[in-house]
Amino acid sequence: MADRGRYGRDVGHTRPDLHCSNRRELTIALANLYESAGAPSLDALAERAGGTWVLPRSSAAAIINRSMLPVSFQQLVAYLKGCGVPTRVHNQWIYA
Repeated sequence: MADRGRYGRDVGHTRPDLHCSNRRELTIALANLYESAGAPSLDALAERAGGTWVLPRSSAAAIINRSMLPVSFQQLVAYLKGCGVPTRVHNQWIYA
């Protein structure tokens, strides 16, 4: 994985079970998840998620840029799929 310099490792992680005690930490973790997935294009992210009707590019961009959290359970799951998170780990993110 190439480091694109967006976020330092000290500002977050990609495992919600480690420490996501508030919205800010979850927002950072979701953005770091995108980075650890190789920072795919918004089109690729939406395609992996099931299409732009499931995860609109504008919503994905807002999540990546840490300006919003997923607005629904379905959108969170779609984002996780788009980032390549295995289904067995989804519950950790949903709980966070």
